[in-house]
Amino acid sequence: MYNLFDIVLRNFVRIAEAIVLNYPGDFHVRQALAYGFLFVAVFLFVPGMAMAQTDATVTGQITVEDDGSPLPGAMINILAQTTGYERQAVSSANGRYRIPGLTPGLYTITVQLQGFSTIVQTDLRLTISSEAVLDWNMSLADVEETITVTADTPLIETTSATVKYNLSSEEIENLPVKTRRWIDLATLAPGTSKDNIRGFYYNNVNLGAGTQWYANGFEVDGVNNTWAEMGEPRQNFPADSIAEFSVQTQNFKAEHGLATGGVLKTITKSGTNAFSGQAYWYFRNETLTATKYFDTEVPEYARHQFGGNFGGPIITNETHFFGSVERTDETDYFTVNTGGVHPTEEGTFTRDNFRNMYIIKFDQQWDSGNHTFFRYAREREYRPELNTGGTTAASAGFGFAVPRDSFVLGHNLILSDISFLEFRFQRAGSKYIVSPNDSGVGGEHQYDAGEFTAERNADCIPETRRPSLRYGGCNSQMGPEKRWQVKPDFSYYISDMRGSHDVKTGIDFNHIPFSADSCCDYPHEYRFRFDTDEPYDINNSDTHPYNFYAREATFDDMPVQHYSFYLQDDWRPTESLTLNLGLRWDAQPGVFNEGIEALLAERGNPYDIPWHNGDVPGYGSASERGDWNNFGPRFGFAFDPGGEGKSVFRGGYGLYYQNIQTLRQFSERRAGVAGRSISINNPNYEDPLQGKNFLEYLSTNPPNISLIDNNFENPMAQQFSLGYSHMLADLWSIGGDLTYVKSDNSRTTRDVNFYIDPFNRSLGRPYPHLARVVMSRTINPTRYKAMMLKLERRFSDGVQFSANYTLSHDVDSTSSDRNYTEAALEIGDSTADRRHRVNLSGMYMLPGQIQISGIIQWASTRPINVHSGRDLNGDGIGNDYPSGLSRNMGCRGLSLSEINSYRAELGVGNISDAACPVFSSVDLRLSKYFNIGGSQLQLFAQMFNVLNVENFSPPTGNLRSSNFGKVLQAGEARQVEVAVKVSF
Repeated sequence: MYNLFDIVLRNFVRIAEAIVLNYPGDFHVRQALAYGFLFVAVFLFVPGMAMAQTDATVTGQITVEDDGSPLPGAMINILAQTTGYERQAVSSANGRYRIPGLTPGLYTITVQLQGFSTIVQTDLRLTISSEAVLDWNMSLADVEETITVTADTPLIETTSATVKYNLSSEEIENLPVKTRRWIDLATLAPGTSKDNIRGFYYNNVNLGAGTQWYANGFEVDGVNNTWAEMGEPRQNFPADSIAEFSVQTQNFKAEHGLATGGVLKTITKSGTNAFSGQAYWYFRNETLTATKYFDTEVPEYARHQFGGNFGGPIITNETHFFGSVERTDETDYFTVNTGGVHPTEEGTFTRDNFRNMYIIKFDQQWDSGNHTFFRYAREREYRPELNTGGTTAASAGFGFAVPRDSFVLGHNLILSDISFLEFRFQRAGSKYIVSPNDSGVGGEHQYDAGEFTAERNADCIPETRRPSLRYGGCNSQMGPEKRWQVKPDFSYYISDMRGSHDVKTGIDFNHIPFSADSCCDYPHEYRFRFDTDEPYDINNSDTHPYNFYAREATFDDMPVQHYSFYLQDDWRPTESLTLNLGLRWDAQPGVFNEGIEALLAERGNPYDIPWHNGDVPGYGSASERGDWNNFGPRFGFAFDPGGEGKSVFRGGYGLYYQNIQTLRQFSERRAGVAGRSISINNPNYEDPLQGKNFLEYLSTNPPNISLIDNNFENPMAQQFSLGYSHMLADLWSIGGDLTYVKSDNSRTTRDVNFYIDPFNRSLGRPYPHLARVVMSRTINPTRYKAMMLKLERRFSDGVQFSANYTLSHDVDSTSSDRNYTEAALEIGDSTADRRHRVNLSGMYMLPGQIQISGIIQWASTRPINVHSGRDLNGDGIGNDYPSGLSRNMGCRGLSLSEINSYRAELGVGNISDAACPVFSSVDLRLSKYFNIGGSQLQLFAQMFNVLNVENFSPPTGNLRSSNFGKVLQAGEARQVEVAVKVSF
């Protein structure tokens, strides 16, 4: 059966090759036709497929030592040293072989052929998503002879154009990480940061050009770990359950998608043939903590993190298990500092956080060609009073609880020496619960999404925003999301068709039911904006608010689907050149609110919405919605000039499409029905609605609504890269990459019913039966360019070292335009733009089983958004730019004289200095190991921010504020943590 299978697939590939070589027309057209043919052919022929995304591959050629001729028929056996799992392959007629689907770890490879010496290579380390090229010359032997090879896996990968950086288990285990969240180590890769993430919600990282917190992709054990609702990592895992992970910042292959930045791929640990485990406890408190810059003392503080793991065999060489559990309890604090402007709100406040995580995993090796695994993981956390400190009062914070879990089933099947199947299934659940003013009490609530109870309304405090203070709020939200994912993939190896081909094709189907609410109604929730810090005086109009805002509570559910198909070919036309060719297609039906007119009619919308029915030129019709043409070709090359695996030139180009966040599409589904809002400029502070209740005011005034552009599409980015790596010695390598990423359709929102003349409002709006019509559109540009350099020493004999430098420039635009009359003003340096970044990390085992490890990071300043603090153009949106300014010009060449000129126009005094803080951190860890029988005791201390650098937050950018240019919030001061770990 398998021989027939191989013959049919080989002929499919030959036809595809003939199309590329002989079909008339443009090469790209021919390539697309060939891939399209092969893609359809494979899917019609193959009954089931899955995506191999985290496993490693070994490939190479067997030759005769005397003359270098290819040697067919050699048996290659690869044995996992810790689990006993085995795989075999036989070299083809041209001596080539390929063994995919190998779990990262240590292996022993044996190469045998009658009449030749047997070759054995031990302690071969395979890493996540890597391809090791291992060629062997076999010598003739009259008697049985074995040659043992001690060479390690090549330091550099000579068959891939992807720009990536792998984090090993040793780094995860031994480097000092303050949070002990493994994803934070991703910032050790060049071209990464944590500058523009919503850290108060989810732990996240920016990868390459993915400097928007929703632009990257996350995978664990070959399945999706991205939260569809807003695009961040969905679930955390205990650090000691992570085997290793790979940071791919540019030019990842066609098997990955829905990310215009990078992809972070992770694999969890499995059990081995030896029972083993760990138990640990980490502790720090106020005695071990230095005083923050703006504090006079360290308040009560304590952090306990404890847990353990255990794994081993159920049946040796066949069935294994692994489990890990972790608990974190932390009482931390934040400081509100308004520079003395609002002293009653200032102070230092404590808050209690917790997080529970656990994971259990089973692996079953049925035979050398069949492997199944099952993994279940769960996480629950609660963090109160988030997004507070600096000029944000405690009352403006919110609590955040997130129960989440995932069930994953995977199966690998070897069909033949040259064909391989994988399958992944996932059922994942997550639910964010946001509660205002720490009203969530451990994250437990007695209501479900869509239930707006009196108790829930009572949690709200009306919000006030001033230049130097934000007070009150009602951030009350709930959003449960489920994900059902099926990912089959088929891999086929052809060794003798104008070189070798590793062909992969696969599908990725996701069904994602999601519902969300946002509480609460007026008069429980509303907001006043002031452009002064002076207290309200009814007789002084300068102290009156310039804007009032209120809205209705809203709830909706929105099931969506994600469909993906891909075909890729890693073609090696010569032993020194590899071409990474691919084509991917992505679609997200449901997120475009297809059928919105019928939905709103069913819900009783009383307003005519001309953008829906095609009456507004240039905006199309709602009947045309959807984005089904997301085809992303990928091309990459890797060239080894010496053919010895010591140097590689690499480069590539590809089109990448971004995941559309489900939550941001919700507002339109209630347009004119619910979630309606009121925005009043220059309102009456005592009675903004002039004696009316909310619905009465709406009935006599046009409503504000939110829409999605009928031409809305998945943002697309073009990625270009060119790089070089070289192995300096057996353990050292250097490398560098140049990258450029361009997009012209990132997301923004604009009022498409803006006043005909904002300074003569008697002329009204183009469609007077509606007020603000805030439309989400994909029309804004982004640009990212970077040079990344790195030096690495692979872990060996207790020593590891890595150093890298990134020079980059990132330009984008705001996701919500402030200036509707001059939208170009919203284009500027990204909030995450830091021109220079340096990372150093390493570990060293001293005599006496003493280990020292550390991380040093430095980054130049971020841009500061300098604005007027009020609505200058009459569009109802505050914080406009004075004439001559645009987005994020602070700390980017804007002079003090220019700043003071603007402040003079606004009637406020001059300043003598404006801060542009950089980031700097040194973290160290010192460990002592004790061997006790068959166990090991580790005592260690970690010191974070050793030099006690302030690491100030960005300064105030409001030109009207007396605190303009001043930093009011500092980062964490130096902390020491002590810990004990027992390994057995």
